[in-house]
Amino acid sequence: MSDRPPRAVCPRRPRLAPSGRPARPSSSPAIGRRGGRAPRRAFTLIEVLVAMIFLSLALLSLMWMNQASTRGAMDAYYEFLGQSLAQEPLEVYRALGYDWLARNPSGLPDLPIGAWQDVSDGPTPDLGRPAEAGFFSRLIETARITDGTGLSALRLTVTVRPRQLGRVEAWLTRNQITRTALLFPRPP
Repeated sequence: MSDRPPRAVCPRRPRLAPSGRPARPSSSPAIGRRGGRAPRRAFTLIEVLVAMIFLSLALLSLMWMNQASTRGAMDAYYEFLGQSLAQEPLEVYRALGYDWLARNPSGLPDLPIGAWQDVSDGPTPDLGRPAEAGFFSRLIETARITDGTGLSALRLTVTVRPRQLGRVEAWLTRNQITRTALLFPRPP
């Protein structure tokens, strides 16, 4: 035996909760555990399938929005290109004037009047048209307009449409684009 006095046993201090009150004693280790191990937290097969369905629906809607956006952008691009190709002969014949067009009813060789013609660079490649301009055809028509007072004018109508079986026809939602201008004679 030893000469030491017996050690005094100190009572344990109770654990305090954040509120300052003593915490509840924990439940026994056997409750809520299987075989003495901590329960594992995992997803069930149904939860995984439901999550995959929601994810696939979200991805499909994003793909659909992307396709609709692309279709709208391409339609706007080809619409603008068609409008530009219709405006081009109007500007050329406006610059030449009423008198010139009245004397030359067949028009310019590059811009013939009265027949469908495929748009291409042709003899004026310096115009710098995009490559997609070759997928369009255009028709230029003139008509003389007079009223009872002796005033006359030429109505110049340009119709542009996509050529058959081209990619423009697949993207453009309109069948054709028409622009019209009036040319008046210069006053004397």
